[in-house]
Amino acid sequence: MRTALYPGTFDPVTNGHISLIRRGCLIFDRIIVAVADRTPKPPLFSQAERVELMRAALAGVPNVEVVPFTGLTIGYAAERGCDAVLRGMRAVSDFESEFQLALMNRRLNKNIETVFLITDYRWLFISSTIVKGAASHGGNIHGLVPDIVEARLTEIFKSGRGVAGTPCLAPLPKGFAAEGLPDPATSASSSTGTSLSSMTGTLSAPGHELAAPGSLAHTGGMDASIMAAATCSEEFDQPEPVSTRMAIYPGTFDPITNGHLSILRRALKVFDRIIVAVAENAGKHPLFSLEERVHFAEEAVRAVKDRVLVRPYNTLTVEFAKQYGACAILRGLRATGDFEYEFQLALMNRRLRRSIQTVFFMTDYRWLYVSSSIIKAAVSHGGSIDGLVPDLVRDTMVDLYHRGRLHHSTPCLGAPLKGYAKEGRADDDRAADLSPDLSPDLSPGQQNAGSAEAPDACLVHTPGSEAELQ
Repeated sequence: MRTALYPGTFDPVTNGHISLIRRGCLIFDRIIVAVADRTPKPPLFSQAERVELMRAALAGVPNVEVVPFTGLTIGYAAERGCDAVLRGMRAVSDFESEFQLALMNRRLNKNIETVFLITDYRWLFISSTIVKGAASHGGNIHGLVPDIVEARLTEIFKSGRGVAGTPCLAPLPKGFAAEGLPDPATSASSSTGTSLSSMTGTLSAPGHELAAPGSLAHTGGMDASIMAAATCSEEFDQPEPVSTRMAIYPGTFDPITNGHLSILRRALKVFDRIIVAVAENAGKHPLFSLEERVHFAEEAVRAVKDRVLVRPYNTLTVEFAKQYGACAILRGLRATGDFEYEFQLALMNRRLRRSIQTVFFMTDYRWLYVSSSIIKAAVSHGGSIDGLVPDLVRDTMVDLYHRGRLHHSTPCLGAPLKGYAKEGRADDDRAADLSPDLSPDLSPGQQNAGSAEAPDACLVHTPGSEAELQ
């Protein structure tokens, strides 16, 4: 059973959080929502209240546990036996901070991966801070947060216990939690009927349920009114049980690098099987033919061939994923430039097929500078690429260089790469280095993928960063 930890302060939980949790359930067997005790700013709700609100909002969602926690996120994930830490990203500003955190967490524990989902386009503008800012001025937040959260925020700010804030001006928020819990009489007089149960108990050790009588361990003892108010306004499909979780890893792989293989190995901690989908991508004028790129990839993954398949394709990525029954598209991220491009693709692919998630891994710090384009540029000038690509790829490219078949390329100047593949097939002794049988066993409808006319390149294999992220 694969388990992910979804940490956050959730002050308060929004429909963006709920959407991400439900989508995570399509990838993981179990998700632990870990509500942190500390926040960068004084929280509006206490930790106990945030836990209870989250439990109410997720009532009825299977295989999700909500717990309070204290301490290092990656340490708590290890303590709970998690395979991954789940995070969401909305914009470039998210990427910069998440990039640092993911690399630091990987430095602390290489056995636990950080995986990212791009926020659904309906929730791109939503954050807990923005919601509190709008509610504090009487703004309509209906549909942006679970109903129970909307009711509590309305109650707090109408009672004057919350201080009005405008997030874009970065005021210092001052919540009622900093002044103590609300007066029970005040809560009882609320006309919403959604006041929370007693919060007077103390928290047990991280990872354990709330110890207080009346607290909502497993949502037991919750008032029917709270349960009714907790329903999120957005409709979701419940994840279907699956015995095997499969992802596709699309890209041009011209050529495959050790960065690609790093992403692939790490993703096997999350997915049962992965298909390396090698795109024809004629629009990029690849150095190597489709058959050669498939062969390089097959040789590179031979040690894990029982769990990794290599297939060529020339169609919409999400349709290729659907054809093989994949639940996710695997991608890697190296820098802000990658994020901007991948952000658009992930949202468009989600628009085309919402049941398939795009899952991102941050590149390991050893491969941050490695890309297929950089590799080709280096070897075209006689530079050493030892340790950056599989041995077969290195030997093949060095051979091409010594034969004068690689033209100089300087990516930073935007010079067009002109490889031997553009001038026709290599001579017989070059071709002899490759296996004669390079035609993988394709699924129905894919036998002619290599010769079919490619649709618009933007969604055929996600060019540009070409999955060469890690």
